[in-house]
Amino acid sequence: MKLKLLTGVLFLLLIAACNKEGYNYDHYLNGKEIIYTGHVSNLAANPGDQRVQLSWTPSPDRSIVKYLVYYNNRRDSLVLPANNETTKDTLRTVVSNLGEYIQDFTLYTLDAAGNKSVGQTLTAVKVYGPMYVSSLRNRRFTTSSLAATDLILNFAANTDTINVDTKLTYTNSLGARVNLFLHPDSLKIVLPNWKAGEKVLVKSSFLPVRNAIDVFSAAYVDTLTIN
Repeated sequence: MKLKLLTGVLFLLLIAACNKEGYNYDHYLNGKEIIYTGHVSNLAANPGDQRVQLSWTPSPDRSIVKYLVYYNNRRDSLVLPANNETTKDTLRTVVSNLGEYIQDFTLYTLDAAGNKSVGQTLTAVKVYGPMYVSSLRNRRFTTSSLAATDLILNFAANTDTINVDTKLTYTNSLGARVNLFLHPDSLKIVLPNWKAGEKVLVKSSFLPVRNAIDVFSAAYVDTLTIN
């Protein structure tokens, strides 16, 4: 009998302990229920020329009416409407007028009542601009040769960045201005009917990273004098 009584007392004490202030968080919520909207998936950033393209797959939460993006140390933001997209869609937006530095982007989803999701953040997204352009160098010319009236130019291989193409401008034997493009994997190019003694202009274009949305060209043009 004493054992049963002791067990009963312990049970009552346990219930009382569970109802103490330490397990009751209602006063922190001011009597309101916290509602979180669904979060997106596949959030990604593609850098560009002083801008960044953000992309994501929408949440299946049909209550979402807009997206809120913070950037520039949360000093700036943009709001985008949700238009009943599905999880099969990919949403994209471009954040422009950014300086050439590192940016963090935080995205929230919101419903009509202002409830929002837990923020999703992309950190250390690099933005490119004039400083990157100043570091670019045109493809390095090595040697040249002639085959009748065709000028053959040889170039060094690309080594330090993602070359998109190299534009060569020359004058042909008819006096016409001609533009040709050297493929990044090619080491030589033929300039048909080159007018002897005319200079050749060289300007290369690059991507800073594979997923960049903008192509950057070297800030200057190299001039080749062919003897």
